[in-house]
Amino acid sequence: MLAARENRPPLWALAAPVLYLIACGACIHAVAMDGAEVGIYGLLVAIGLVPAFVLPAVFTTRSVKLGTSDGGLVVNGRALKLDDARIERAERGSAKLHVEVRGGRRRTFIIDSYKDAMPLAADLPPISAPAGALAA
Repeated sequence: MLAARENRPPLWALAAPVLYLIACGACIHAVAMDGAEVGIYGLLVAIGLVPAFVLPAVFTTRSVKLGTSDGGLVVNGRALKLDDARIERAERGSAKLHVEVRGGRRRTFIIDSYKDAMPLAADLPPISAPAGALAA
């Protein structure tokens, strides 16, 4: 297994804006039902606004473990069938592995060493025809 980073925010970073909006709804409910002033509720909502929506932008990658199997690329123990895979050099001796998963979804993985990425790319099974391409 090879350590890499994927160009996708972690789930907890994506959940931050949703949790913020739920907290805003709870504050509005508390003010409307209790007839209280906006005071502390408004302050808490204002303090959480920027961090809630900045977290997904700051944390843009998540760590993954890559490997290969007869079926395709293994990401964190889950095998992915590929339609296309290519590797390119990136800054500071690292590599980017661009893959297109069956169904058209594209994913990009950043591997710290280009030398470590080459054997991984060479071990990938040959890309076969997309599912349904040979159907009459």
